[in-house]
Amino acid sequence: MDICSYSLKSITFNGEDTLILLQNENGPCPMLAAANVLLLRKAIELPEACVLIKQIRLDQLVTILLESVLDGINTDTENIESQQQINDLVSTLPKLSKGLDLNPKFTAGPTGFEYTVNVAIFDAWRIDLYHGWLADPQNEEAFQFLDGLTYNQLMDKFVEESDVVERMSVMENSLEQSIHDGIVEPVDPLSSKHDMEVVTEGASVEESEPNDAVSKLSDLRQKAYIYQTLQKFILESSSQLTYYGLTQLHETLANDSLGVFFRNDHFNTITKRDGKLYLLVTDEGYSNSSEIVWERLDNIDGDCDYVDSAFSTQGVIAQRELQHERELQAQIAVATQRSLNDAVEANNEDSSFQQQINAQLEVNKNSEDASLAMAMALQKKYEEDENERVARMIQSQEYTSARTTQSRAVQSRRNASSSSTTPSCVIS
Repeated sequence: MDICSYSLKSITFNGEDTLILLQNENGPCPMLAAANVLLLRKAIELPEACVLIKQIRLDQLVTILLESVLDGINTDTENIESQQQINDLVSTLPKLSKGLDLNPKFTAGPTGFEYTVNVAIFDAWRIDLYHGWLADPQNEEAFQFLDGLTYNQLMDKFVEESDVVERMSVMENSLEQSIHDGIVEPVDPLSSKHDMEVVTEGASVEESEPNDAVSKLSDLRQKAYIYQTLQKFILESSSQLTYYGLTQLHETLANDSLGVFFRNDHFNTITKRDGKLYLLVTDEGYSNSSEIVWERLDNIDGDCDYVDSAFSTQGVIAQRELQHERELQAQIAVATQRSLNDAVEANNEDSSFQQQINAQLEVNKNSEDASLAMAMALQKKYEEDENERVARMIQSQEYTSARTTQSRAVQSRRNASSSSTTPSCVIS
């Protein structure tokens, strides 16, 4: 979206549908707060084209608000005394898109501001300005020191007296030296009154009379005390809203009234409903959140509850429960997906491991087959060799047996032949 445009959001107010402007960026934008008051009052209307697209340009909005200001001036001239004031209002209007310098008073109630042309333009719209940066009368000293002061005056005082504590310390050191030298006699060093007596007439402290030094120190102590008291108030109310200011807002605003609330240089549309204060939620991040329309203003720390158009927390609670349920479902979905991923990863790891085992088993199997084949080959070779050995042994035995039988047969034939051929011889 263009930075010079505002988105529109549909809400219900006082039983009627209406549109409000949303903040397109973080900033003060008093124009937006004022325009929303006028829209909720039905005091201005937006162009039909803007309603259809739910967006309005800055120049269109300035024109609508300017016409509204001029209509107010023409019908009520009590607050407009000259044409110069009209020119001031017209020249101020475009500045409302950026910021506005308002100067609240600390003791003049929630509507206490220094009256300037910046305040006058809200008067022209009949829009009340409020703030809650108020001093509590029960804190008598702080209230007394702040009485009648505006914020700008207080800041000027801080600048003027920024070194008052240091100057007081220097003066005290000088007087301590004077005491040591016997020039003055202390009575109560912590008193803010003229509590030192001169013991040596005509003596000087840093080229001044002793009484003058004592008087100056007393004045410095008083200024330092005021400075520190005011500084404490600023530090303790850094949110620019005090509990006393909050109670005064409750007492000042009427039920069902509308106005603009100023705090920390920001402007919000404020209303009061059934005794409670609410600020209109204009953050563009809630443009689609129909259950978040108003923010309850019931403490000074900014931790407040949201409500819907009916100023009820039921819609917010229901939305939170729905959001919580969606978050749980999302968490369950994430956890389920993570479990599935882990299972797949584990399965892949198991599959890979199983493949490694199978490969090893295959290797082992192949190895076993090779060993078996080798064993069988060796066994076969052994059997063949053994059969061959046995065959040779049998052959040798048969050969030996045959040779023996043959030898015996030859010997028998020889014996037989010898017996038949030998001649007889007679010896005489």
